[in-house]
Amino acid sequence: MNTKHIIKHGKHFERALATQIIMLAPMAPHFASELWSKFCSTPNRLNPESDELQWNEDVLCQRWPSVDLQYKLDFTVRINGFDNAVIKIPRINLDKLTYEEAMDIAFNTDSVTSYLTDKKIRTTNLVHYPGIEAILNIFVDKVKKPKKDNNENEKVVNE
Repeated sequence: MNTKHIIKHGKHFERALATQIIMLAPMAPHFASELWSKFCSTPNRLNPESDELQWNEDVLCQRWPSVDLQYKLDFTVRINGFDNAVIKIPRINLDKLTYEEAMDIAFNTDSVTSYLTDKKIRTTNLVHYPGIEAILNIFVDKVKKPKKDNNENEKVVNE
């Protein structure tokens, strides 16, 4: 038995297929209902006691699927509106993320700390979308580059 066979006939594949049919239902309810009835009537179901799926109910009565709690979602650090780092965090941690934890994670990231060296932070804020993503916005004062003297750039012609 090869790995493709195991994946094809595994619980995760069955869950993924059921989830796809459920998410199709609002856009194509009749088609999704037909798919669901055939899917539920197949023998040798692997997840008969699933808490997520009600096998005896129609596809339109199913609960909307949720992201796995261990799935890694994006925690984005933006500096002056530009993405500086995208850090993958398990959903269970991202949903509970506080401002202090977000700052701690950001300032322990090399790309953020190297960019913020010698810059003054004006303000920060955390935009949090539980189950989707979190964005830490950091706004810094722009560093003024010293101007070069025009006299240094001109060559002395008269010697």
